[in-house]
Formats: sequence, structure tokens, C-alpha cells
Amino acid sequence: MTEALDVVDTLIKGEDHLRSLGLEYLPRIGVFVLLCAVAAVTRNLRFHALFVFAAFVYELSFFSRYYGTLN
Repeated sequence: MTEALDVVDTLIKGEDHLRSLGLEYLPRIGVFVLLCAVAAVTRNLRFHALFVFAAFVYELSFFSRYYGTLN
């Protein structure tokens, strides 16, 4: 739900802000929501561990690339 609200917040800030986040922003949100849905219905501990690790590493990468500089 937080990811969906982030899209709403981004759209409120305008199309220029959305474009500034790059082409991967919306697909990233979609994939994350889909994987969260899978996590909600699976009990596979390996999936959960890999998902947490991969999501954490990817989020760090995304934010460092898009917010790592002062504008």
C-alpha cells in the first residue's frame, strides 16, 4: 500500500517529478507490489529471505542513484 501511495504522491508533485525518477520507477513499483503479493501467500522462507535481501539492496541502489546528489 505504501508503494501505491508513493505513486500518488509522485503524481501530485507533477509529471516533471515523475520523469525525474527515470524509466525504472513505475516498473519497480509494479514488481515490488507483485512480489509483496507473492510474499503474502507463500510460506517459503527462502523466498522471504531472498526478497528482503534483494529489496533492501535494490532500494539502497535506487535511492543512492536518484537522491545521492544535491540539486
